Amino acid sequence: MGTVCVLGECYTFGEGTDQDHTKAFEWYTKSSEQENSVAMCILGLRYEKGQGCDQNQTKAVEWYEKSAHLGYVPQCSILAIATKMDEE
Repeated sequence: MGTVCVLGECYTFGEGTDQDHTKAFEWYTKSSEQENSVAMCILGLRYEKGQGCDQNQTKAVEWYEKSAHLGYVPQCSILAIATKMDEE
């Protein structure tokens, strides 16, 4: 998963520190910038739900796509479902 991404998890769940969704978002962003596909997936979820950032469905899909293009399989499924829902 990567050390930087793990720091995001610590802030997400308050493990070893206070829970802070804004700081978690910052660490997931840093990890995503290092091409971490898991962090990209999590960043997409954070944008989708507005956790630690403003809710933004467009950015959520962008991060899901980046994650999927790097081979993170769960995002391929979510992206396919989201695309299908947009078409209906």
